[in-house]
Amino acid sequence: STIEAVVGTTPSGNLAASKDGTDYLVTLGVDAGTKPSAVLTIADVVIDGETATLDSGETGEEVYEFDWDDDVGAGNIQVDISGAASIAKSKGTGTISGLPVHDETFAIDGDTFTIKRDGTTGANIVDLTACATAEYGVGRFALAALPSDEDTVTINTRVYEFDTNSAITGDVAVDISSASTRLEALQALRDAINGDGSAVVTATVDAANFYVEVTAKLIGTIGNYAVSEACDVGGWMEGYGKDGNMVDGVNPTTEEIVDQIVADFDGTTCTVAKATASTFTVEYDEFGSAGEAIVLTESVTGLVFDGEGTLGGTTAGTDCSVADATAAIIAALNVDTTRFQASGNGAGVVTVVCNDLPYEDSNGIVTAEAMANATWGADFADGVNPAVDNAKNGAVAVAAAIDLLDGVTATGAVADDPLTEAVVKKNFTNGADPGISTIATDIKTAIEDEATAHALVAVGTHDGNGTGVVTAMVETNLANGVDGTLGDKGDVYHDASYLYACIADNTTADTNWRRVSLGDAY
Repeated sequence: STIEAVVGTTPSGNLAASKDGTDYLVTLGVDAGTKPSAVLTIADVVIDGETATLDSGETGEEVYEFDWDDDVGAGNIQVDISGAASIAKSKGTGTISGLPVHDETFAIDGDTFTIKRDGTTGANIVDLTACATAEYGVGRFALAALPSDEDTVTINTRVYEFDTNSAITGDVAVDISSASTRLEALQALRDAINGDGSAVVTATVDAANFYVEVTAKLIGTIGNYAVSEACDVGGWMEGYGKDGNMVDGVNPTTEEIVDQIVADFDGTTCTVAKATASTFTVEYDEFGSAGEAIVLTESVTGLVFDGEGTLGGTTAGTDCSVADATAAIIAALNVDTTRFQASGNGAGVVTVVCNDLPYEDSNGIVTAEAMANATWGADFADGVNPAVDNAKNGAVAVAAAIDLLDGVTATGAVADDPLTEAVVKKNFTNGADPGISTIATDIKTAIEDEATAHALVAVGTHDGNGTGVVTAMVETNLANGVDGTLGDKGDVYHDASYLYACIADNTTADTNWRRVSLGDAY
């Protein structure tokens, strides 16, 4: 048997042992040494993007980045705080209580949005004409014959005057100087309305039925404008202005306005969502207190934001707490403890040890942080290399050698404990092992005290000194027992007269013992 010691400054040396072609490994004990460490203290809240760095020079930097939006710098190690209970996004609420006026505006973090009720679409436009129930007001003016000079048609407050001599008292001339039919007069009225920059309607001609249809430029009941005429051969049609107003203009519902604001919102830093039939929320896209500075302004009829001009009136934005940040960076450092391993007190103190060997070479690992409320105490220090305990390992080696001997076991050499004893073969005196208690009275007492014993053993003595070996099996009646001696096939006993042999396994019900006389002295 051979043993080769392989001992170095590693945390655990080994003995490579072999016997009869089988390899064994015996662990040697060493003084564990001291791992270098550094302490990061987090004194207050942490935000997304802040970093703590460990730089050993030769193996490069390990940059741990706190992250709550799943976006870390290239090569950085994520410190996930997205699930921290302490973080929240700033949120405000807008309430709609009336119909916004065309071209009114509101702003969120510098993005200005304009209310449109004339069908205009595009970036930062809230198009209320897309609301399902919203309708434009309409009216119809018909002519039965060619109108006369100075006849008028009034829409809202705008007066359109038929004119044959370029002299009018109304607002807009309707030139019919070359018109010879009522259709040509209607076409002239259409063109005058559509050419009027102050018109509140647009106009088309129904040539088959000889009327001009005017449609309000803005959706809603506002488009049910007052209309009238001073014309003997024309007038507003029944159901389309004869009663003095255009008809069919319908406002969108409050809920539709909320839905349209949500649908058309395309802000750059916030998200809008419907809350109720009359409210919508504005939430900053990032966690943290930075959202509290987002400015909300409104110059819209029927729209009010909470929060007194800034976001956060509904939910305040909060940063990651000390406890959550501490737990997160410890978890990130301990994903792979091959090199670094962290522990903490849950209240901002994070102790990081380096497992790299030799320990002393890791002293001076540079620490850095880009954090408003956290600092490293110092670079890594206090590392002491492990040292081999030669005296202890000598004992372990001896124990290992003893273990390789047939029938011999070494005890007390477990792990890095020193050898305490080795049980080895001894020369027995007259067949008795002096290291084992064989005093007849002690053995007999022990057997008799054993309630489950099936037999008693007669112990002979040697030279009257109480040591000896078992000499006979004595038949003894046991309580509730039965005759017969238990035995395994091949068992052999003897007494003063016979030699007994068990020819098959024997129970109390069997008769598998055989005996022969010992005969005369030989």
